[in-house]
Amino acid sequence: MTTAVIGLGNIGKVVARELVDGRERVVLASRKEADAQALAEELGEWAVAATVEDALAQADVVVLAIPFEARGSARREGRGRPFQSHERR
Repeated sequence: MTTAVIGLGNIGKVVARELVDGRERVVLASRKEADAQALAEELGEWAVAATVEDALAQADVVVLAIPFEARGSARREGRGRPFQSHERR
């Protein structure tokens, strides 16, 4: 399974590291592409950097680790692909 981590602030970095530690493949995306590339290099073979659009296309699961205020720009970068919530009710 491949997980996209969109947003590489305090939460996104920790989630990505934990997934890689568990031998899960991750695709990293950030507004600052250099940040995604640097973290992918640090994490090694289980991680790759990508644009938001490419990360969404490659992922089985998406972790959206962005500030609430940034959600509109993430949707635009994903080319309008809808985000789905799988909350338990």
